[in-house]
Amino acid sequence: MELKLENEIQQSFFNEEKGDLLRFIRQKLNNYSLQFEITITKDKQVLEPYSPQEKFEYMVKKNPHLLELKRRLDLDIE
Repeated sequence: MELKLENEIQQSFFNEEKGDLLRFIRQKLNNYSLQFEITITKDKQVLEPYSPQEKFEYMVKKNPHLLELKRRLDLDIE
């Protein structure tokens, strides 16, 4: 059974409870050869836009026409 975790801290918490959890699952499924395979995924953390410039860049990713609108109206991003 594959288990995907985000970091080593989650893995250490899981390892503390692994024995009880594995015993319970094996008993309920009647499968005593069941093992956990832990994979740590290092996903890139998505940060929310904070400043006006970051918010504008975020919106431009969704709608590239905003750049043209900004240019035509001669707008400044504060």
